Amino acid sequence: MQSDPVGLEGGENGFVYVGGNPLVRVDASGQFWDTVADIGFMIYDAASGAYHYATGDDEAFKTDMAALAADSAAAVVPFATGAGLAVRRTKAYEKYRAGKLKHFFGQERHKLDGFLKTFKSEEEAYDAVQNAIEKIVEKNGIVGRFEETVNVSGYPITVRGFVDEDGITKIGTFFIK
Repeated sequence: MQSDPVGLEGGENGFVYVGGNPLVRVDASGQFWDTVADIGFMIYDAASGAYHYATGDDEAFKTDMAALAADSAAAVVPFATGAGLAVRRTKAYEKYRAGKLKHFFGQERHKLDGFLKTFKSEEEAYDAVQNAIEKIVEKNGIVGRFEETVNVSGYPITVRGFVDEDGITKIGTFFIK
């Protein structure tokens, strides 16, 4: 149940939009189902949080609570359903990217130590390689799988990856030969 989204501008009764009887009548604009979905997401977030708290998975618990906060905030904004999903997706991407950075920079065989020292962080070094390979891909019209060597900060970086069907360049790995 939610009071009128226009607030008290619609009158003193916050349920005028359902004829003053929110238990029997529904919102013809469809915001009722939006609210039902929000509540469902919040129940999921709370249950998932309880599970992760009980099992001691602190990182997953923090993600659940962030998703719950986002879904709760979205519940008061008409048609902003699923904000918690955006939180979960962002957290998953951060975890994925951290794993990729460890793969690139955490292996001696990639020979990237000197290259990495020219940047403030692994993220900055990765972004420099990504930008350089995207320019080569665009310039040469590369599609599908590739292995190209690009010059980044004076280092010859060999990049293996592919260009997906949407034209997005994805790096599989990179190293110095």
